Amino acid sequence: MNGLCENAVNTLKPVTVNFSSQLILNVQASIQGCGSVNLRNAILNFDSSDDIQYNFFNSANMPITADAAANIQSSGTYFIQGTKS
Repeated sequence: MNGLCENAVNTLKPVTVNFSSQLILNVQASIQGCGSVNLRNAILNFDSSDDIQYNFFNSANMPITADAAANIQSSGTYFIQGTKS
């Protein structure tokens, strides 16, 4: 009633919720280069520590390796995902 759950006396169980803190990833909308570009250079707040893992994807949403992301030679749309460890 009134937004409260009714339950038998002393049967409520504690619940613990674990969640990661929000990760803010600031990325330039576009980057340019002669010959090739490194997608890491698009990340304005790049964190080189082991706390964040970056994943890169092509326009088909297929993952590309970090080596491939460091040597993009064709224009297109790419995606970057940051995951906090």
